[in-house]
Amino acid sequence: MTETDEKAAPVEILSVEDNPGDVRLTKPVDLDKFMHVVKSIDSFWLTVVTLPPAKQQ
Repeated sequence: MTETDEKAAPVEILSVEDNPGDVRLTKPVDLDKFMHVVKSIDSFWLTVVTLPPAKQQ
């Protein structure tokens, strides 16, 4: 997660399609807002997401 100029964000969001990523997050500069984003990511991955089973080798 990196800080992005809001004017450049649309171009970077479109570039996600060309990279191995599904979403683009904009890091808030304000510490309280940043902590809210981090907690939201944590909550999403630990409570909402269902991952496929691990492939056996």
